[in-house]
Amino acid sequence: MSFHELPKDEWTHQQTRLRCKHTAEWRRLVTHEEGIRNNLLKVHMLERQQCCDDLFVLRQQQQQALMTLEQQSNQTRQALRARQAEEMAELRKQTKAARQGLPC
Repeated sequence: MSFHELPKDEWTHQQTRLRCKHTAEWRRLVTHEEGIRNNLLKVHMLERQQCCDDLFVLRQQQQQALMTLEQQSNQTRQALRARQAEEMAELRKQTKAARQGLPC
């Protein structure tokens, strides 16, 4: 039996049911799309968080490397100062010996 063959009240009832069905399907579709959008947003936020976490780890590694480099630089400077002090002491000793006419 088609809609045209139904009595007017039954036909209106069928149209209403069909509209409700379509509305429910539309709502499910919209809800599904919103769910997908929310999931994409969550993924994007997680990617940003992961990026931030990666940057934080990288920053920590760079800071640690910088601290290590500064320590090595300070140690090298101290070693150079010590060697220069020894060389200056030896040069003073040689200069003093030369003034006194002693063999170096």
